[in-house]
Amino acid sequence: MYAIHLSEASEENWEGMPFLTLLPPEIGGQVEIYQLTVNHRNLHLHEAENQIYFLQSGRGIMEIGNEKKEVGPGSTVYIPCGELHALTPLDGEPIVLLSIKHSLT
Repeated sequence: MYAIHLSEASEENWEGMPFLTLLPPEIGGQVEIYQLTVNHRNLHLHEAENQIYFLQSGRGIMEIGNEKKEVGPGSTVYIPCGELHALTPLDGEPIVLLSIKHSLT
């Protein structure tokens, strides 16, 4: 059995943004789950995975390709493999979200 509480996960950092690994690939296989704190815009893409964001707190502008939409707590965002995307926090507050990655390899 694998079960973890947020308080048990060690904090790591990805390009200046802290995150907690909740389901690592060595346990979840093609599925990974992270709690990420987004504190700045970071345009990037994933070449071999789809990603889902579930926002827990904070508001921001989600960009996927040429589309933009304001998102906030309770929003779910699907990011297809290979799409440039970025989430930009609004109001000077960070965004806390669950990031679920599904590897296609």
